[in-house]
Amino acid sequence: MTLVSDLTIAGRTGAVIIKKNYTLEFAMVENVANNPGQQHDVTVMFHREAGYDHDNNDWFWAKYTAEGEILAGPPGPLAARVYKGLDAGCIACHSNAPGGDLVFINDHHAM
Repeated sequence: MTLVSDLTIAGRTGAVIIKKNYTLEFAMVENVANNPGQQHDVTVMFHREAGYDHDNNDWFWAKYTAEGEILAGPPGPLAARVYKGLDAGCIACHSNAPGGDLVFINDHHAM
């Protein structure tokens, strides 16, 4: 499930995209609809102010466990400019999104 809205944090309003992630073997529409408690983790994209990360359309990225803890991977926490410049991670994957906006679900947030 993906939620899209606007969010205000510390007086700054931006688009936010929140994706509820499920384990691969569970991620079928019927399973998720009938057992929403099977959520695995949550991915967040928050559109920051111009200049935050110009190379990546100023998106802030974070990935949390279902319990709200920031996930970590091999170069560090999955938050901020996640794995910027590397061949893996949020930015590397999302750089392939159509429309150049780093968003897979639609072109609503194209910059």
